[in-house]
Amino acid sequence: MNPASIACLAFPNPGSGVYTIQYLSETSGIAHLTAHNIHGEVLLQQKLQSEAGVNRPQIDLSTQPAGTYVVNCKRKQSKRLSEL
Repeated sequence: MNPASIACLAFPNPGSGVYTIQYLSETSGIAHLTAHNIHGEVLLQQKLQSEAGVNRPQIDLSTQPAGTYVVNCKRKQSKRLSEL
């Protein structure tokens, strides 16, 4: 991994609306989480202060209908997608 790298997992999957987004960051810094529906509409955006190591913020999509969602974890030039 390069210093800006980020690996991203979303769980539980399937879930009831509140999800933990686990990502590993080699350095501290700002990370951006974005959740989209299958139509590409942005449902949630969060800017987070990440620490070096494992980070586990939660997102709440409980107001959204049941379906498939994509969470984008981005840090500097690196991004990863996780499907819910």
